[in-house]
Amino acid sequence: RQMCIRDSYSHALQFVTDKSQKGAILDTIGLYYLQLGNFTDALVHFQLSGEIFEQLNDSLWLGKIYNNIAVAHYWLGNSIDALSHYQNALSIRVAINDMIGVGRVLNNIGLVYQEWNLYKDALVWHEQALETAYDLNHIGLIAYSYSNIGQCHEKLKNYDSALESYRTGFNYQVQLDEQNRTNS
Repeated sequence: RQMCIRDSYSHALQFVTDKSQKGAILDTIGLYYLQLGNFTDALVHFQLSGEIFEQLNDSLWLGKIYNNIAVAHYWLGNSIDALSHYQNALSIRVAINDMIGVGRVLNNIGLVYQEWNLYKDALVWHEQALETAYDLNHIGLIAYSYSNIGQCHEKLKNYDSALESYRTGFNYQVQLDEQNRTNS
């Protein structure tokens, strides 16, 4: 099913003349490649999309695309390139006041530091993400941030703090699941 959807988007590219729509389609194809675990093709499509949105000077899309490029680099094992693109995404998202995006990128930067086994540094980023999530009252981002914080505490052998973070994150996740069931 995913292959058919991706192929449909690829086919649509031939007929789309609007640059913004082309950039969005390329991003979507990149996301499908990402889901399939084909990180190299995902990166190529994100980069093509980014080139279009750079030409259009579209900050909203560029913040998203730079994050996606960073994710692809992360999964390809290029953590330095990932960090660089996450930082670009962060500066754009701050500039345009996309605070949900800011919270997500802060967590992603923390994951890079976790990859490098720099758990105290990672905690700083995850705690900033948590603070942003609380400011927004974004339950999903709160739960995810607590999970990341718990992982760092566990690696630092701060087991009580890890357990408390995991429990708090779990409680927020339950709350989010209940909200989703209510809204369905």
